[in-house]
Amino acid sequence: MNRLAPSRRIAAIACATAVAVGAGGAASATLAYLFGVPSQHEFSHTASGDASGTLTVRAPAGGVDLTISPSPDDRLHVSASGTYRGGPPVVTVGESGAAVDIVCPEGQFWRCSLGVTVAVPSRADVTAEGLAGSITMTDLHGAVTATTTTGDVTIRRHHGPVRAQTAEGKSRSGRLRHPNCPPAPPTAAFESTWIPHPIPSMCETPSATSRSGYPVMSPTTWRRPSATQPR
Repeated sequence: MNRLAPSRRIAAIACATAVAVGAGGAASATLAYLFGVPSQHEFSHTASGDASGTLTVRAPAGGVDLTISPSPDDRLHVSASGTYRGGPPVVTVGESGAAVDIVCPEGQFWRCSLGVTVAVPSRADVTAEGLAGSITMTDLHGAVTATTTTGDVTIRRHHGPVRAQTAEGKSRSGRLRHPNCPPAPPTAAFESTWIPHPIPSMCETPSATSRSGYPVMSPTTWRRPSATQPR
């Protein structure tokens, strides 16, 4: 029967202990991670109120997709649904009807994914600010501004001044026009790396700029204009 020398036996025991401790530490870290992740919950919220001539919709954190369209009764209506982990989202409508705030609380392993629909009088001036979600505006008549960091901006059938800015997403537009082609035409200004849809027509004076250092591509002519060249 082979017997280890005392020094070799001690070294073997120390090595086995180190392996056991290492494995135990990894297992503990894994268990802590698994048990540290909050469970997922459903979220739903609706609110209505008086509307003002201007509206600011803010979603400074979390994955919040904003959709803004005309209200059927000239009041402000907000509907939010989605999921979250950790603290629940908070949707607040200002007393004057001039602001809607969507807050996703922050914490370790917390997540928030929402779709928020805001119905506003069509002639109101609207500013929408997001972080990691998309912004879609449809059939509005006032001046609109849409700003997001990593989401896409889509503006359809708009009848007024437009300003859209996205750092990493795409700006899309369709049928930006004024019904009577006024002497001072509305403008459509986009700040993005790519505008994948043409911006009509003779009544507008759209322009595109890029803050990322890349030229803006115009699919109307399939060329790359300079960073500040009107189209």
